[in-house]
Order: sequence, then structure tokens, then C-alpha cells
Amino acid sequence: MRFLALTTGVWVVAAASLRAQDARPFIRAEFTPPPPTSVIVGEPVSVTVSVFAPTFFSTAPEWPDTIDIAHAIGRLDEARAVNSTERVGDQSFAGISRTYSVYPLATGRITVPPISVIVSYSVEGRPSPATALKSSPLTFSAALPPGAAPSDHFVAASSFELSDRFDRPMKGLKVGDAVTRTITMTADGAWSAMLPPLTIESIDGVSVHAEQPTTDDKVNERGGPRRATRVERVSYVFERAGTVDLPPITVRWWDQSQHRLRTATSPSATVTIAGAAASSSAIAFTDEEAVARERAAAARAERRRREQILIAGTVAAVAAVFVVWFVRRFGRKAAERLTTAWRRVQRSEPMYFRKVTRASRTGDARATYAATLAWLDRAWASDGELMTLERAATLSGDPELRRQSDALLDTLYARPAATHGVWSGPEFSRLIARARPRLLRARRFVDGSPDTPLPPLNPTDAMDRRGSESPAVR
Repeated sequence: MRFLALTTGVWVVAAASLRAQDARPFIRAEFTPPPPTSVIVGEPVSVTVSVFAPTFFSTAPEWPDTIDIAHAIGRLDEARAVNSTERVGDQSFAGISRTYSVYPLATGRITVPPISVIVSYSVEGRPSPATALKSSPLTFSAALPPGAAPSDHFVAASSFELSDRFDRPMKGLKVGDAVTRTITMTADGAWSAMLPPLTIESIDGVSVHAEQPTTDDKVNERGGPRRATRVERVSYVFERAGTVDLPPITVRWWDQSQHRLRTATSPSATVTIAGAAASSSAIAFTDEEAVARERAAAARAERRRREQILIAGTVAAVAAVFVVWFVRRFGRKAAERLTTAWRRVQRSEPMYFRKVTRASRTGDARATYAATLAWLDRAWASDGELMTLERAATLSGDPELRRQSDALLDTLYARPAATHGVWSGPEFSRLIARARPRLLRARRFVDGSPDTPLPPLNPTDAMDRRGSESPAVR
């Protein structure tokens, strides 16, 4: 009797082992939670991607950092992976899940394409070959909030703050004096690229100059929402005596918690300007030597770019020949290893940058923006802080690239193009290629190394004078 029970137990274990060997891994993508009938433009939609293996995972799955979605931005959330188990019929599967946030940028039907995750799991005690699993596509609809017009620009956030301050008292001013106004926008649950640029109005008798804005994205380490910040500075130079009204600043935003469109407004300011003796005009001289140096640097950057493309093409051709020879010579297992190495090359920084070049030369603004974000995510993979297009443009120190980056965002979000000019794909390709070596060198400074002369990206002196900020009226 005992022998019969022992024999039966052995057969049950053997049968379970055979079922595990025959089972195959699978992937599942789903909305969590399911979105409403229409999602508000800019409001995130969560997509949870889960991979399952019949035994256990040999290595951690390889998740793409971004999803290339038409008219939307898709990024992997910072939260850790979640482990689970699931039973399908008589077979138990080990599961690992990660979540992506998808932000629609336009109204209409949004399609999340298949997401590819590479996994390796145990087969008879040994790691299986790398297996690419692809999820099914998902779709949802995006719409404008009630009361918003197609030309309106707003940001969707769980909370929003608007504040501004002046760098000096607004009393005792005279002709020729200058005042700098700092406007700070802070939004929870949004990206800084989604914060709207301010419309700076001209004022009679005042010279108005807007500086390049600074942006920042921070992740709450305790699991709170992401916080996006945009700081804009406007300088006013008073040219005539009299009373001057500095207009209020107004920003519209969609309150995700209350589900309504709201308006944040900072107060206006009225100042009295006293007369003063006219000052002599300054004469601007063109630094021809500096212009020549800049042109020479641009030529060197273009030569380096062409050399890199030639080298990459040669390496690809040689690699293809080598793969054919290797497969015939050493067989399937070695070919799988070589294929894995080739995937790593395809996910390298130069390959991601080639996608930026190709997209920008076609003049497709959305494809260019998505490819640039993917390249920045890959180039700054070792940096703990998120890298945005505006931050990279500022870090490059190239005002032309910054203007083109702002113009690209203007094109994407239907902003007025008067401030930053018209975006040009070939021009953006030339400027980003010129700035690329400097940006790659700057990664050491971002990680804390002192060997680069670049200054900090976001000065803290604005926070030192926080006491003079005026709260937003929302």
C-alpha cells in the first residue's frame, strides 16, 4: 500500500514537471483602472503590463522605458515591479508587473501599440534563451474638458500652484530702472513639458524681455505624485515717467480630483515711475572672432556626425556578415548569444540618436519629440533625475537649440509661434547633433563629478527669496 502511494506521488510530480516544461510564458496588458468613456487631454491613463513564466524568471525582464504612441506620451512609472502568481488551468505561473502612464496630447482615438518585453525563465534548471513577448494593443478616447475651446491650452494635474514675485520693492522707481518678475508654476501629477508657456504682453512705455524658462521634474520618494515645475522670468525696463500697470498672470488647468476646469491668477501691480535724465544709447558690436569660432565648431560637429554614421553603417555590415558566418560555424546557441548582443547594440545611445536624426529630417514634430525623449532616457539611464527636452537644451548652453526646442513644443501643443519662431526639423537635427558631444560630457557633471565647467541647471536663489512670493488666487 505504501509502495502504491509512493509510486502515485512520483507520477504526480513527474506529470507536473512535464506540464511546466510544455507551458510557455505569456504577456498581458490592461488599463488599471479601466479609463472612462473619454479621458481628458493631458490626464494620465495607467497601463499595467504583466509577464508570466511557468517556472521562475532567470533574470529580470527587460522593459522599454518609453512607448512610441501617436498623439500621446507613454513612460514607465518609477514604482518598483510587483511580483505575483497566477493559476491557468492546472498550471501555476510566476508573474512580474510594471505600470506605464500614458498622457494623451490631442483629442480623438489613442492607440497604445504592442509593448515588447524580453524575458528569460528556467527550463529544466537552466535559463531559457531570451524571449520577446508582445502585448495586444489597447485603445481609448481623449476629449477636451467641458468649457475648453480647441485653441485653449491648459495642464491637467491633481494640484496646481501659481506664484510670482519681484526682485526689488515697487516704490521709488524712475526712468531707466529695471525690475525682474519671476513666475513659478508647480503641478502635481504632470510633466514639466506640459506646463503652458506664458503669454507676455507688451506695455506702452516699458521694454519687456522674457528670459528662457527653466523646468524641473521630481519624483516623490515616498510614493507621492510626480511634481513638475516651470519658472519664467520677465524683465521690465521703464522708459517713460508716469503710472504703469503690470498685468496679472493667468493659467488655466484641469483639476483631476474635482473634475473641472479652473483658473489660477497672480495679482497685477501698479507702479509710479519718476522722471530721470536720459542715458546714452549703447552701441552693439559684432564679435567676428566669436562668430568664426562658432562656425568652426559647427563644422567639426558635422564632420564628427558623418564619421559616426559611416562607422555605424560599416559596423552594421560587418556584424551582419559575421552573424551569418557564426551561425553556420557554431550553431544555434552561439547565434542566440550574438542576437542578444546585437539587441544591446540596437538599444545603445548612438542607435537611439540615429532615430532622432531620421525623425527630425522628415519634419514630423511628434515623431521627433518621441525619439528625442527616448534618446534622453537612454543617454541619462545612470542619472537619478529625469531629463526633459527643455532641460537638455538648457544644459547644452546653445540658445539656438533652446529656441528650436521651445518651437517644437509650441508645434506639439498648438502654442503661438511668435515667441520662439517656427520649428524646423533639419535645423533641429543640426543643432541637436552639434550639442550632443557636450550633453554626453555633461552626464559626468550631472552625476556629481567636478570635471565639467557647466553651472547647476536650476539655481536655488529663487527659493531663497520665497518669502516675497505672492500666492496664486485659484
